[in-house]
Amino acid sequence: MAIRTNLTMHVDKVRTTWGTEVTVTGRLTDMSGKPIPNAPIEVILNGRVVKTVKTDRNGYYTAKIRLTMPPGKATIQTRFKGGFF
Repeated sequence: MAIRTNLTMHVDKVRTTWGTEVTVTGRLTDMSGKPIPNAPIEVILNGRVVKTVKTDRNGYYTAKIRLTMPPGKATIQTRFKGGFF
């Protein structure tokens, strides 16, 4: 049975320079707010998965990524694909 989920994301730096490490954090819960532990979260930089991390027992995740592309705008996203974990 599939469950509906809510995934939040926060990036610690909005403006940064090339080569800088940023921290991406967030939380995965079901729609009632119950945390989903040990779930894989993909971190996507400019359309490419650059890291996969797992949520902790309270549904929180943290990922550190380095911005290695040339200067300009970067798009950071997170994704939970669902499934068994």
